[in-house]
Amino acid sequence: PFAALDPGLRSAMVDLLAELHAETAATILLVTHDPRDIKRLADHVVFLENGYVLVNASKSDFLARTDVTAVRDFLGVAPIAPESP
Repeated sequence: PFAALDPGLRSAMVDLLAELHAETAATILLVTHDPRDIKRLADHVVFLENGYVLVNASKSDFLARTDVTAVRDFLGVAPIAPESP
């Protein structure tokens, strides 16, 4: 919902939505392609790829799911190298 906004207005709108959520505890469904929105606004994440649910988890669990390639790519996280014996 924030893609077409300039950076200043985008930041203000994200802050406003976060404030609204904190004040009302209302459920908000947010569809985004921006990991920053998830980190700032989400409590729970349902991550889809090609119409299939890959991850359905709390925000902290989602952010830790770097074992899922699509999640790792979305978050911009480098692959984790396997441990050496």
